[in-house]
Amino acid sequence: MRPVLDRMKRSQRSCLLCLRAGFLIGLLAGWLSLTVFVSARLDDYHRLIRQYVSAITEKDTRLKKLEASLAAVQKRRHILQDITLHLEYSGGEIERIALEEYARAKFSGLLGKEVKDIDVELIGTIIDGRLAVVEEKEYVYQLHYAVLTESLILWLSVRRAD
Repeated sequence: MRPVLDRMKRSQRSCLLCLRAGFLIGLLAGWLSLTVFVSARLDDYHRLIRQYVSAITEKDTRLKKLEASLAAVQKRRHILQDITLHLEYSGGEIERIALEEYARAKFSGLLGKEVKDIDVELIGTIIDGRLAVVEEKEYVYQLHYAVLTESLILWLSVRRAD
């Protein structure tokens, strides 16, 4: 009986050994295949990042050259680049922002035009005495000063229309 028990123990040990070896081989094969798939994806992402960096560098170089040529052209011509508003208003901040947006919208069409083509008197007639409705309240703009260079600077006061 003893030899039979020894054979059974050996077969159990060999079965357990085969089970452990199979588990380890499967674990290694899974880890290896996962590594292969992840590394392939990582390589694809690395290639995409390189392409994007290259494209950004190229476009950045092109933008710098275009800005330099635009600056050279602008030195010869004066172009309206900015609108600055100095608004005198004693009401709430939200209404003030809405009134500034309304005034900026009236002059946004002038941006990018040559300063010599803009009529300062026309600027005064655009906003002086204009009625604006904000939050169902009427406001009247009054223009005090207007300075026109490469930036249009306006000093305005706003009061509620009665």
